[in-house]
Amino acid sequence: MTNGIGTGTQRRINPALVLLFWLANLAFLLRFADRDGYEGDDLNSILPMAHLDAAKQGLLLIYRYGWQPLSYETAAALWRTFGTPDAVFLSAPCASRR
Repeated sequence: MTNGIGTGTQRRINPALVLLFWLANLAFLLRFADRDGYEGDDLNSILPMAHLDAAKQGLLLIYRYGWQPLSYETAAALWRTFGTPDAVFLSAPCASRR
């Protein structure tokens, strides 16, 4: 009698299938991501990222930096790297774990 533990019939997950599944989900999330969120609260969060150095020197007041400093730093780096705020909006689907 066996209880099914250690019988050698355990399935292994194919890493290529996992990668393919992950890439398919990422493509779906990037395709349907919100790219036209430039209004209201989004502007208060996005625009200071373009001027983060001035804000850190105290020359510009920015929206709730103390609550989300890492998101401002990361998003400002994305904006500088890709040259567009769309990269900031696409960072959410890229970080999604679902």
